[in-house]
Amino acid sequence: MDMANQDKRESKKDNTTSQAQEAERHEFERQMEEKKYQIEIKKLRQARVDSWIRLVGTLLIAGLVSGAIQWYGIRQESAAKQRAERAEKVAKERAERAEAGRMLVQLTNARESAHTDLRARMFHTLLQNYFKEAEERERIAILELIGLNFRDAVQIKPMFKLLDMKLREDKTCDNTQELRQILRKSAKAIIKDQLEQIQQARDGAVCRLALTVNEEKALDCFPLLLIELLEVDSDKITVRTNSKNGVLLMPNELESGEKFDVTYFDMPMVDYTAVMSQLDARPRQYSIVLLKAEPDNGIAEVAVAILPLSSYSTNFRYGFDNLLADFLEPSLREGAPAE
Repeated sequence: MDMANQDKRESKKDNTTSQAQEAERHEFERQMEEKKYQIEIKKLRQARVDSWIRLVGTLLIAGLVSGAIQWYGIRQESAAKQRAERAEKVAKERAERAEAGRMLVQLTNARESAHTDLRARMFHTLLQNYFKEAEERERIAILELIGLNFRDAVQIKPMFKLLDMKLREDKTCDNTQELRQILRKSAKAIIKDQLEQIQQARDGAVCRLALTVNEEKALDCFPLLLIELLEVDSDKITVRTNSKNGVLLMPNELESGEKFDVTYFDMPMVDYTAVMSQLDARPRQYSIVLLKAEPDNGIAEVAVAILPLSSYSTNFRYGFDNLLADFLEPSLREGAPAE
């Protein structure tokens, strides 16, 4: 009896233990399912967040790309507009320059025609009606008038030399020396006027220097040119330069250079020498003018004129020629870029 009760109690105990274990297992499974559920909810929430992030990122990227495309389009449109405006401005400037060139050519032609007609009438009147019948003083005045008004259009040096020679040979005239001084003074006035015209030009220059016999001198305004005084007379000097046949020689080749006489009647605008050096793209023209000669001391004062490069006018009026040079050769303007 006791054994049966004991077995019942043990069987009941085992049932209770099994039920407890089953309950624990169910609770454990429930908790695992709850955890899985929570994990799935977290995954779902994370998926939603990721989706929103991707959507926002996509919208931002699309906005940036769209903005960049619009900005690029605006920049390109602005650049195209600027290019069109520049092209229009260049075309307008070219048209204005062409029109200005046509007007300049017309003005130049009109000026040259008017000056040519006026000078022709003046020259004919002075020589035909006055010079032949004029006295020496009047002839000197006429020569000075011609020299000051015609400048480089007329080579007036032979007329001065002819009148000076006639005054020297005229034994009947009592005031020969006075007339010769007046003649020389008139020539100096013409030379002074021409030197000022050359010096006022943009690329013209005038140097004044004192020379001594057998002494070499270089010029500040044309350093490549050397001058040597060989002889001094009361009416002329003989000089030698390092130029020969239109070519500028090296300084040590001065003895091979050309010799020539310089008188008080050499006019710089017409009595010049053209030389070419390795440093110049075009020939340079220089003229030596006698200012004062002292034969007893063996010295002479001279002026050396470097003629302008930009001399397009047939009459070499340098002030107006600079305007022509700006139109014909704009790349030569100081500081201006070549077109």
